[in-house]
Amino acid sequence: MQDRPTRTFQTSEGRTLVLREYITGAENWQIRQIYIQGMKGGTDNESALQAERKAFELVVVSVDGATENIADAIMNLPLAEYQEVANEVTPIIEGKKK
Repeated sequence: MQDRPTRTFQTSEGRTLVLREYITGAENWQIRQIYIQGMKGGTDNESALQAERKAFELVVVSVDGATENIADAIMNLPLAEYQEVANEVTPIIEGKKK
């Protein structure tokens, strides 16, 4: 994956995440492909969850310095903290400036 600008985000519980400031068109395509495959198979809900997981993998560089199993680390956070991260990632994958 190409180098690009990042920023640091700290959750209310003190975890530090490094986030890419944007995703590429190709990465957006990867997320959309997950939705499309879900529609073909009739599992829209499952595809939405897989797409969210992919978004975390594409946007989040590290969680408290760890760079492996990013999606699992985020999904294992307490719900309120998980939602904070999701709220930071969503505008990035939607191409909106925050």
